[in-house]
Amino acid sequence: MTTVDAAEARLAALETTANLAWWDMACEATDATSAAAEAASAAYEHALADPELAVIPVDDRRAEVLHLMTAGRQRPPALIDRIVGLETEVMAAHSRYRAQVGGRELDAAAVDEILQRSTDEAEREAV
Repeated sequence: MTTVDAAEARLAALETTANLAWWDMACEATDATSAAAEAASAAYEHALADPELAVIPVDDRRAEVLHLMTAGRQRPPALIDRIVGLETEVMAAHSRYRAQVGGRELDAAAVDEILQRSTDEAEREAV
């Protein structure tokens, strides 16, 4: 296995885990799913910031793509943790938000449906 193969495998696994954790949080934004999304995202971002990845010789297209993925992510670990924490906080708030319209609690799909299909201007404004 080449260095690029190993890096791709490591990053792919971390990216998949992070994406699934974000999906879980988007579907059910609890403290547990938010913490899992934050931990998974932090692990992925820390892997992207690994200085070892930044020095892999760029001798083929795959190595070049890997370099481009990681070059802009070379940040101090504390900054990564802060950014990921703030992203998770914002996404959790977004996932937990429910519009209150006419005594009903509406999720994002219901809000979208009203905005796209309703011909009642007052209903659209209320959303």
